[in-house]
This record gives sequence, structure tokens and C-alpha cells, in this order.
Amino acid sequence: MSVTVVQTSGSYQDLKRILTYFLDQNEPGVGSRFADAFDETLKSIADNPELGIPWDSEEKRLENVRVKLVQGFEKYLVFYRVLRDGVHILRIFHGHQDIENIL
Repeated sequence: MSVTVVQTSGSYQDLKRILTYFLDQNEPGVGSRFADAFDETLKSIADNPELGIPWDSEEKRLENVRVKLVQGFEKYLVFYRVLRDGVHILRIFHGHQDIENIL
């Protein structure tokens, strides 16, 4: 049974930034594939929210945050939190970013 997926403004901005990057690199096909892969990843999270890997952090504010790879784009990570009203997609990052400091 799927749960509701809620995208935060931060995740929308991240997705926009990533897609703009692919367009700027003259890779609209890659951007389109990324958008499709991201949608599939969200469906997977909705179907099995507990399968995401718990994010290991000593920061109290990052408690109960999980992470899942974007299918087919394994360098991109979706960070989310499972709450009563559904799954909240917090951010989307490339694995080389300083995630701990910007999450």
C-alpha cells in the first residue's frame, strides 16, 4: 500500500537545479531520463518507505532521515522522512556535495 509523498520546496528547488544543469550541459535527454527515474524512485519510496537507508548523523535535526538512490542515477540521493501524514521528500543531492552541512 502506497503512502502519500509530499515534496518540500527544497526538493523542488533541487530538482529544478539538477534539470537545469542537464539542459545547460546540452543533455536534455539525460534530464528527461533523470526526471523519469526520479518519479520512479518516488513511487518506490511511497510503496516501501522503510527500505531507505537511515542517514547516519549525530545532528538531532537529521533524526529519522532516510536516503534512497535515484534509480539509474546512483550518484544522486533522495533524502526523506517518514511521518504520520506520509513521506516528506526533503532534498535531492549529488553524492559529492557537502550533504551534512547543507541538509
